[in-house]
Amino acid sequence: MDFFDTDGIYNEQFEKTYRFMKSGLTQNTEEDILTLKSTIKNLADFQGLDWIGRGDLFLVKNQASIAATETLLYELTETCKD
Repeated sequence: MDFFDTDGIYNEQFEKTYRFMKSGLTQNTEEDILTLKSTIKNLADFQGLDWIGRGDLFLVKNQASIAATETLLYELTETCKD
């Protein structure tokens, strides 16, 4: 039995992170790509350091943040190809 709406929490965190990261883009595509890659690495590293047991909600939110940042990175790299 789920006590939390993990799908809703995931979707909300995804949208928040996507909007936040997109608003921080500098219009310097190379710099933005490096920043997004670094952010993804840091979030993944942080998730991997779960030695204190942050819990399911933390993991759901972190996974959503990683996915949102990866989505924005993909969109940015696709616009560079054009």
